[in-house]
Amino acid sequence: MSIAAVIWTVIAGLLLLGLVLPKVPGSALAGLAVSVYSFNLYLLVPALAGAGLCLWAWRQGQVGWLVVLSVLTILLIAGVAVPTWRLSESARRHGVALSLPGYFAGPGAGTTQPSTTETYAVTDGTKLEVDIWRPAKPNGAAMIYVFGGGWVSGERNQMPAYFRWLTAQGLTVFTVDYRLATDGDPVWEKAPDDVRRALRWVRDNAARHGIDPDRIVLSGNSAGGNLASLVAYGGDTPVRAVIQFYAPTDLAAAHRDTDSSTARGMLESYLGGTPGTVPARYERNSPITYVRPGLPPTLILHGERDSVVPAGQATDLAARLTTAGVPTVLLMLPASEHSFDALFGGFANQIARPVISDFLATHVTN
Repeated sequence: MSIAAVIWTVIAGLLLLGLVLPKVPGSALAGLAVSVYSFNLYLLVPALAGAGLCLWAWRQGQVGWLVVLSVLTILLIAGVAVPTWRLSESARRHGVALSLPGYFAGPGAGTTQPSTTETYAVTDGTKLEVDIWRPAKPNGAAMIYVFGGGWVSGERNQMPAYFRWLTAQGLTVFTVDYRLATDGDPVWEKAPDDVRRALRWVRDNAARHGIDPDRIVLSGNSAGGNLASLVAYGGDTPVRAVIQFYAPTDLAAAHRDTDSSTARGMLESYLGGTPGTVPARYERNSPITYVRPGLPPTLILHGERDSVVPAGQATDLAARLTTAGVPTVLLMLPASEHSFDALFGGFANQIARPVISDFLATHVTN
């Protein structure tokens, strides 16, 4: 049992590190921080195991182990209780009743997989494809979803539960490819252009897919949220609204303020340099550059504890949009990290979903 206690202590220490670490210098620690907040309630599993080990130490008279195991177990329980309490307070303010069974549940309705896959463009010898998620009862509205991954990774089917939930509300969902940055090939011009072409393709094929070309919302998470906002604000093809999750919107400030060296490196790969070496690219690819009156209504969702894309990116964009008279909804989620929506039933996502539904009903579906 002493070996089990050692292994558990190491695991518990790592989980607690993810809960409290203010800086995440590498991808492993960033992933740890994101995971322990996105799947926070699951920390009760190692906490229960710790309680069992405490009982073993007490029965064996292992006082030293009993103290260590007890302290770590209590800290793990606190690491669940404090975020849950903060999210409960946020849910109360938004009129949302959090559901414990719902934490472990999926959408429960909607289209479970893409109805078809088509090619919307061929460029550099590469097919750029779009998955089309058709609802059983379409309402004519559509969402184009742009995936995240720091402009260097990711895939268009990364949020299937979210797409299923959207189709249950009658939206036709188009999830699109775009070119990713590789060593020596920054795609700061190519990726936004791909999303623009995808938007034009969806509009051009609206009748064939049974949607209203004037009721399209552009959405995306992280880097995808950046591209969705950039195309919606800076392009010549109109969209009805924008929904972006934890997106970098002022890229020079994101590079300066992020706690993640990995995120900083992704920005440099995407743009081909630092803010000091290619400042015009950082400005050109920042949605805040294009804020002005008349932009589409925007919903911004962000975790207050985001260690990858600083929360100030969301609050700054929201303030600028509001000053410009653009209808803007900002949802800042306490005790929530980057990718807070990774678990469909998570408490942060339980708060976010009604806000998304209300926003869609106000600006897109009705």
